[in-house]
Amino acid sequence: VAVVVVDNDAAGSARAVVEAYRSRIAWPVTYARERVQGISYARNRAIRLALERGADFVAFVDDDEVVAEAWLDELVDVQARYDADIVAGPVLPRYEPGTPGWVA
Repeated sequence: VAVVVVDNDAAGSARAVVEAYRSRIAWPVTYARERVQGISYARNRAIRLALERGADFVAFVDDDEVVAEAWLDELVDVQARYDADIVAGPVLPRYEPGTPGWVA
């Protein structure tokens, strides 16, 4: 397991968070900025970085989402059990107070 964080904020706001938590994460952590705005650019950058590091699989969680504690374990288990090329599991939105209703 390795962690790749792709910061798609023009100000690079995730860097400080990554550095604050880096020592608490048991796996290698890579931070990168994707200056071209948009989730597809950020995810494509994450995939490229993961593949460069030899990843067999990639899982995505965005900064406004949370997952269950065993989420990744369960995805890996399902992939192995069914030899699946793609698996998906629930991610729960976590919106800041005051987020417009049309977003949620």
